[in-house]
Amino acid sequence: METMMTLASSVIGGSVQTASAALLGRDGQSVVAPALGTEALFFFRMDSAEDVRRREVSAGRLDKLPPLETLLTLPVGLPVPLASLDQRERRALRALPAGAADRNRKVVTRWAVRPLQIDLAVVRASGWRQGLERAGRFAPFFRRAMLQQRMRHTGEALRRDSNLRPPFNLDRS
Repeated sequence: METMMTLASSVIGGSVQTASAALLGRDGQSVVAPALGTEALFFFRMDSAEDVRRREVSAGRLDKLPPLETLLTLPVGLPVPLASLDQRERRALRALPAGAADRNRKVVTRWAVRPLQIDLAVVRASGWRQGLERAGRFAPFFRRAMLQQRMRHTGEALRRDSNLRPPFNLDRS
């Protein structure tokens, strides 16, 4: 983690943030965090309205999967009759933390929405195969990139790593 933090403050503090500025906008923030079996630098934007709403209602953490999955099937701000939900869904709703939804004996109304938008994940890798594999873990969710720790400068090394055969001329000499 310390190595990644050093990387985040030095290299990413300059070149990656500069390169990604057009993609991410001015209100973007970043954090290094573990996810999906690797560490990545995540660029994200907070939904300030949802952040304020959660603070005002002292919302609890929404981190249990069955209640979250059920909540995400409900429309935001529209009452849904509890009778239209099956027993598993009603049980999951009872486990929702404070502030996620309002529920009475007849209806449930969802209020919680996604609190942030992740725009980009940057993974560190020692080679391009490792980088593609690590970055690819995030493909279903958001844009991703890799930062290779060291670059090989010859076309011969790239051909050797990728099993490319001539007539490809990758040398730029």
